Amino acid sequence: MVSFQVNADISLEEVRAVLTTLALASGEGFIAIDDKNLIVLASPALEALWGYDTGTLIGKPVQTLMPLRHRKDHTAGVRRFVLEDRQTTSGHWSEVNALHRDGREFPIHLRFMRVQHEGRFLLAAAVRNAAPYQQAHMALEEALTLAQQQMVSPELKDRLQHAVDAVEQLNVAND
Repeated sequence: MVSFQVNADISLEEVRAVLTTLALASGEGFIAIDDKNLIVLASPALEALWGYDTGTLIGKPVQTLMPLRHRKDHTAGVRRFVLEDRQTTSGHWSEVNALHRDGREFPIHLRFMRVQHEGRFLLAAAVRNAAPYQQAHMALEEALTLAQQQMVSPELKDRLQHAVDAVEQLNVAND
């Protein structure tokens, strides 16, 4: 199992401070749930995504953060992932819809990891807003379509196609 190596003289509070600083610097949110689907860890970046104070999320069902239509499937999926040691999506970015505190849906990317410590299983995930990736991809697709419609030079078409391909590769590389 891969883990941080920590000097024995460092306190739990210092480890927590370092990990919080790293989480803030990364720009991504982090969340962990237990096998009962309860949130046991929530990083500050989640506040901007979901509109909840992270302290109020601890102990709440993770289904609070997802559209109603996805809740049943999520519960079953978590049980399989955690209890059956399924790693099929582990480490890959998945795009799903999330539910903001104000009721609107928005796209997020999740990267799941299974955590086992002293017989306890958790499901942890890095979380990021997927909207900027979707917007960049759509803008490039529109520019390529416009270029094709206006019969611009083959050189410009090729450059636009390379840009679209690069965005798609970025999405694949993040998987």
